[in-house]
Amino acid sequence: DCKGKSLLHAPTSLPRNITGLDLSFNYLVVPRHGTLLMHFPSLRSLNLSSNALLALSPAVFSNLGTLRLLDLSSCSIAYLHTDAFKGLENLHTLLLRNNSLQELEVPSFLMLKALFHLDLRHNALVSVDTLSLQLMDAVPQVRLEGNPWVCDCTVHPLQQWLQRRQAVQVTCASPPGLRGREVTALDSQDLGCWMKQRFPRGVSTAQQITVTHSNS
Repeated sequence: DCKGKSLLHAPTSLPRNITGLDLSFNYLVVPRHGTLLMHFPSLRSLNLSSNALLALSPAVFSNLGTLRLLDLSSCSIAYLHTDAFKGLENLHTLLLRNNSLQELEVPSFLMLKALFHLDLRHNALVSVDTLSLQLMDAVPQVRLEGNPWVCDCTVHPLQQWLQRRQAVQVTCASPPGLRGREVTALDSQDLGCWMKQRFPRGVSTAQQITVTHSNS
C-alpha cells in the first residue's frame, strides 16, 4: 500500500507483475515526456486520486495496456491533452470527479474503445457541444452531476441527451432563476429559446418578434 506516503514518484522496488496499485494522497510529479509508471506493465487497477497532477501530458499511461480502472479523482486537473489516455485500449472505468475541467477534449476519449463508466461529476463544466455528446453515446455510464451547467438555449442538446438516457440529478447553476432545477425538466421558455420557434419562410424578424410577444 503506497497511499499517503508523500511520494514524488512511484516506487520501483515493487514487483513488476502487480495488478493493483494505490498511489492516492501523494505528491506525484507527472513527467512532461514519457510515461508515469514504467515498471508495472501488468496493472489492471491504478488509483492516483488526491495527487495535484494539474494536467496530463501526452501518452503518460501508454505502457499500461492492461489497465481496466483508472482513478484520477481530486487531482486538480484542469486540462486533458488529446493524447492523455493513449494506449489504454482496455480501460473500463475512468474516474475524473472533483477536478477542474472546464471543457471536454473529445479526442482524449475517442481511443478508449472499451470504456464503460466515465465519471465527470463535480468539475467546472458549464456546457458541452453536440459532437462530444454524440461520442459519449458510446459510453454506457456517464456521470455529469455537480457541474455548474449554464441553462440557456445552448443546453438543449445536453437536455435531449440526458432525457434519452433517463439521467436525473443534473441541475442548473445559472441563471439564478433556474439554479437547482433539473436540466431534463426545463422547457423552451425556461431556456430562453422563445426566438427559436419556426416561422414560415418570408416572415421578417420584426414580424417574428411581434408574434412571439403577442403569444407571451
